Amino acid sequence: MERYEAARRRWSECSREEWERGADELIGRVSKVFDFVKDHVKRQVSVYTSLHTQVNDQKKICEGRTQTLDNARIEMVAKTGIVVDADSI
Repeated sequence: MERYEAARRRWSECSREEWERGADELIGRVSKVFDFVKDHVKRQVSVYTSLHTQVNDQKKICEGRTQTLDNARIEMVAKTGIVVDADSI
């Protein structure tokens, strides 16, 4: 809180020239915050993109496995039918 009060006094009691010089100081501080936010957002977008890609890749794998299982089921049912028909003769 003391830092806030000191800054408030500084800016409320300074001259116009000090205000103009201080603008560069404030812009520097704000720029640091913007750079931090920008870098954070870039990292989050990268993580999201990577996650999205991995999920899509996993969906493709699951779709392939589903197709393989469906084909195996159809083949098994067909072969079971042949065995059942042979037993009934």
